[in-house]
Amino acid sequence: MNKKCKTWMLLCCASMLLASCASGEDAGVEVGSHDAVQTTGDGTMVTETAAATRLEPDLPDSDFGGYAFRVYSKGDDHPHWVAKDIIAEEENGDPINDAVFRRNSVICERYNFKMEEIRENNWVANINRAVGAGEDAYDLLMLHPNSVINVLAENQMLTDLHDVPYMDLQAPWYDRNANESLSIGGALYATVGEISIMDNDATWVVLFNKEMAEEFDVENLYDLVKSGKWTLDRLYQLSEDVSGDINGDGILDEFDRWGVQNEPYNVMAFCQAAGEKIVDKDKDDLPYVTLGSDRFISVFTRAMDLLTDQSVCMNYQDYTAKYGGTDPWTECMDPAFADGRVLFNVTGLNRVTMFRSMDADFGILPMPKFEETMESYISPVQMWCSSSIAVLKSASDLERTGIIVEALSAESMYTLTPAYYDVTLKTKLSRDEESAEMLDLIFADRVYDIGAMYNWGNVYQLTLDLASAKNYNFQSAYAKNEKAIDVKIRKSIEAIVAGQET
Repeated sequence: MNKKCKTWMLLCCASMLLASCASGEDAGVEVGSHDAVQTTGDGTMVTETAAATRLEPDLPDSDFGGYAFRVYSKGDDHPHWVAKDIIAEEENGDPINDAVFRRNSVICERYNFKMEEIRENNWVANINRAVGAGEDAYDLLMLHPNSVINVLAENQMLTDLHDVPYMDLQAPWYDRNANESLSIGGALYATVGEISIMDNDATWVVLFNKEMAEEFDVENLYDLVKSGKWTLDRLYQLSEDVSGDINGDGILDEFDRWGVQNEPYNVMAFCQAAGEKIVDKDKDDLPYVTLGSDRFISVFTRAMDLLTDQSVCMNYQDYTAKYGGTDPWTECMDPAFADGRVLFNVTGLNRVTMFRSMDADFGILPMPKFEETMESYISPVQMWCSSSIAVLKSASDLERTGIIVEALSAESMYTLTPAYYDVTLKTKLSRDEESAEMLDLIFADRVYDIGAMYNWGNVYQLTLDLASAKNYNFQSAYAKNEKAIDVKIRKSIEAIVAGQET
């Protein structure tokens, strides 16, 4: 079990207290109130509270004189992936908003600074312009690992996070799995942690409609997961059992009943959930491509079967032309699930918050295994949808940045994380304790594929393009690109290593 999962399990018992605080009720003791401070043998400060034992970061007393700490966020380029974990202007009863407000209030007052969020698109161009002009424009980047951070790293514009003073990357408020997965040659230019919930939202899962499952006498899906028999084949079979032409017009469209909602990206997600990575790393922490094995082709083929089966799968791509002028998710896909016409929805955890008010109750499952013999369920993190912690080399005061990021990250573990966990468990009708077990499974084994982050030689995009074209011939497409991919990886490593030496 990874560090983040253990943390979430410990904090789950505190989430009800935090939720009551957010709603204005007096819970008697505020999580985070300082009663007694002790120092452990490794220098970690531990604060004992009536509610829980807190780990405190080892930080100096600092006064930043009202400094505006500038966080460059991913902006509003996509309506479903807007960052909501950086600034909250006031408490409004929403658990996430109020946790962000409370976290910022505590840390900003402690160190005498204020938070400023910069919400603009054209990230790389804006950063290049600012750095080229010698501007110290941003203290912290919370941007897409894929399509932004990778470009900045290769252009030698990012600071190795190991070199940021006071950032303790071994602390539980950073994801050690991400640290290990996203480093190159020992350097780490981006990671994730409790300071943000966007990597949680970008964790891929399967939602299911409970009422529809009961109507069609679907077996207990939670028990299926716990027995280790929740597989891609089983998802496919159950989906076949429920699809149907509701209005009797002889065609299946967005107004009929579907087994599963799907999209081209999910072909790669199913492969990652099967343990197949785009890129792995050698003993020197250097990347190499692992695609193309017989097992990868088997998983890819089965995932393509599901995606292209128009009698079972409501494929997002099939509705982009009809709803392309607006938003196919908002106008078509999401209503189909919310209205109870789709059994399974293969999607990010961000949809849980969006569906909390739907009439039909729903549950959360991990991504399915490929074979029952797999040891665990693996949860892919979508690298474009996530946000990550990164710091430009041009940042003027790394010590100040390190103190603020560390303080915000630690405080988030006791405010933002349990608030998020609580929200993901609340459906319209009641708290779903079995979904809590599923979340523990989901967060116990997440995969951050560095190949999806850097997309060397279009290696990540290759699978998406094939899925979008409904083209099964991966081996031929990969063979045409293999040399270019290898060259791009080598040049990328050379650039990053050169950046470490400057």
